[in-house]
Amino acid sequence: MPRWAGDAEQVPLLLLRAALPGVTVRASIPDGLLDYLPLVVLRRVPAGGSPAPRFWDGPLMNVQCWSDATDDLDPYAAASDLADQCRQALWEAWDNQTVTAAGHIVGLRESQAPTEVVDPDLPRLGRYVATYALRVRNTA
Repeated sequence: MPRWAGDAEQVPLLLLRAALPGVTVRASIPDGLLDYLPLVVLRRVPAGGSPAPRFWDGPLMNVQCWSDATDDLDPYAAASDLADQCRQALWEAWDNQTVTAAGHIVGLRESQAPTEVVDPDLPRLGRYVATYALRVRNTA
């Protein structure tokens, strides 16, 4: 029996974990955020879906990137750089049809390019947010 496309959110998580060594990639914002920097959080937003979930899913994924300053970059430039690395990793995974244990990306559209978000509660951190519409095929 084929596996349903219920693990579609795992595909970008697995891809970004492989592409970003030294970066924490999670599905939720951790308590103690400062202990996990640099940090990428991927969340499915309440949009996107699939008319054929046995074969593919269409998640709309919010990608949030946090960073503090590095030796070379201020926190906003470091977060921007991290967001660009995520963007590149997703597009390359689609272009190369990179397969993960959960499936692969068969369609990709950038809904919102990486954009700076200023957080008054975390003034020393850089944060960038982007949104990608994926079409993910499961491995079954």
